[in-house]
Amino acid sequence: MSASSFARVAIESPLPQLDRLFDYSIPPELQDLCQIGVRVQVPFGRGGAVHEGYIVDFANSTEFTASPIEAVTSSVPVLPTSLYRLLRVIADRQAGTVSDLFKLAVPKRSVRVEKSWVEAQKTPAVAKFPQLALNFAGKPESYDGRLTLLAEPRFVSTAFIGETVAQNQNLGLQAWIAHFVSAALENLAQGKSTIVVVPDFRDQARLRSAFEQLELSSYLANFDTTQTPSARYTAFLRCLEANPCIVIGSRAAGFAPVTNLGSIVIWDDSDQSLNEPTSPYIHAREVALLRQQQTGCNLLLAGHSRSAECQRLVEIGYLSDVTANFSPPKIAVTDPGLRVDSTSYQAARKAFEAGGAVLVQVANTGHSTGTYCAACGERSQCSSCHGPLFIDTNSTPRCRWCSAINLNAKCVACGQTKIRQGLAGSTRTAAELGKSFPGVTVTEATFDKRIQNLKPGKRLVVATPGAEPVIDGGYAAVILLDGQKLLAKDTLRATEQAVNLWSNAVSLLAPGGVAVGVGLATPIGQKFALWDQKSLAAQELANRRELGFPPHFRMASVTGPRALVDQMVAGLDPKSFAGKEAGFQILGPLANEVQPGASNTAPVPEPLWRYLIRFDYSLGESLATELKARSLLINAGNKSINAKSGRISRAVRVKMDDSEVI
Repeated sequence: MSASSFARVAIESPLPQLDRLFDYSIPPELQDLCQIGVRVQVPFGRGGAVHEGYIVDFANSTEFTASPIEAVTSSVPVLPTSLYRLLRVIADRQAGTVSDLFKLAVPKRSVRVEKSWVEAQKTPAVAKFPQLALNFAGKPESYDGRLTLLAEPRFVSTAFIGETVAQNQNLGLQAWIAHFVSAALENLAQGKSTIVVVPDFRDQARLRSAFEQLELSSYLANFDTTQTPSARYTAFLRCLEANPCIVIGSRAAGFAPVTNLGSIVIWDDSDQSLNEPTSPYIHAREVALLRQQQTGCNLLLAGHSRSAECQRLVEIGYLSDVTANFSPPKIAVTDPGLRVDSTSYQAARKAFEAGGAVLVQVANTGHSTGTYCAACGERSQCSSCHGPLFIDTNSTPRCRWCSAINLNAKCVACGQTKIRQGLAGSTRTAAELGKSFPGVTVTEATFDKRIQNLKPGKRLVVATPGAEPVIDGGYAAVILLDGQKLLAKDTLRATEQAVNLWSNAVSLLAPGGVAVGVGLATPIGQKFALWDQKSLAAQELANRRELGFPPHFRMASVTGPRALVDQMVAGLDPKSFAGKEAGFQILGPLANEVQPGASNTAPVPEPLWRYLIRFDYSLGESLATELKARSLLINAGNKSINAKSGRISRAVRVKMDDSEVI
């Protein structure tokens, strides 16, 4: 209930010029319903069109002629003050708008779910803080503070001690899951909530299973994005309750509106799926860092490998490393040569003779990783978006970018339609290796063929990176193929991503299991074989520092038609908004070869150009403010139309942290 006369409302609108609070008068009949965080409908503009919005603050007076609030859509305060402050800080940091973040932080309303939840709150449950503990080798004394750790790459023996489970119940968990469960239990005993951000749906399921074994299902808030909208709204409302909860989800979980936040824990921040692909283009790690600064909660970044961003935070003393000592896994690396060499064959044969399972990690899915013109050897291109073609599991030429089927596609160089296949993908690899090991069950696991768990036994599993299923007890052998191909990817993060993918696969080894890195007898491969993850991260950061790449500097990008991006950066001088020049440089413009969505049948769109702006962290806030103001002026009179979908978007796009600088 509000005793004030006016409400300050944040309007949901894609227009960046509306990214501020607007004053509205509160009608007497709505005084009892208006409170901070509730959804409202308000008129806006000369025509009085009704917009959705949220009450953010109240005021007793206003300098403007305030229109009255039309209606209170819902009495549930879905946008608490703490959440709005977080969204505001993120929008300002990323040169975006709060409205862009509303769609990420607040799910769509489900009237049925909301009515049921409101009714349940009339008789709130008695708060219970289960006194549970988890003991295992390598556990730190406490998870308080800003921490990072490298998890032991194997299953560990754990002992749960507490009220809801049998005393000293022994369960085998992957080490990283044991750390996350232990941190959540530490908070739960103090009546505090925990936000767990995990990039992969398989790992989310394993975490939930661990808590369910502890009979803590009532404390879980499932932020899995594959759920129905009503299920997601149910989990969101659960976070608004006073009782502590354990939020488990992907990058959207970082916005969960928990009331008494104890810790934010993130697994595998090297995974690019934690980077938001839409405006404001922010990584879940940065959301956690900003929220930790606002709330003072604990923070834990963990992984089997370490990202360059995390290494930088360790080196400047912002994060404390609490990695325990453990014996490294057994990894052999071989010289470049055959794709599947004798060392890997021997490791697989020994595993099968012992009745174990073998995991083979390959770089790409399908029969072939690429296709080429049989006449001239030119790489085949998609007729819709000009992306590279590959042969999928149905033996059909398909685009790796837009997934379009390309039957009888003509070579862009000579016009011929006959193609030849490139390197083997997961489907062909599984078929070829299956012939070498008769009597062994062969399983293919990819993004399209999702398999979470398999039973132990004599089986060969061929999987693409990130799709590896877990086997109870672990794999007897893990074989890493196409390592040099992963390292040769055209991206700044090729080495970091390759080491991360290898590490996660090796972590699935059984005790005493052996891993083979085929063709990885290089300086990077040798450090990986010694499991020297700290040295690999430090070397990667040093290389980035020498080249002036992120994360040593931040790197923003401005993308759009040439005339507009030239206008965006014209006269951009750090002295004008920060008073110093250190760590500031404009690079470009760089031409984008193809505008996303362009096709041969649609009108040719105007080419896109991109400027890169390299700047020091101290200039971030001032530069974001300046770029946002400039984009507001330019986008107000210009728009971009996608040639394929027809969708209208902003003509100039600003990314304050561009993950694709090369």
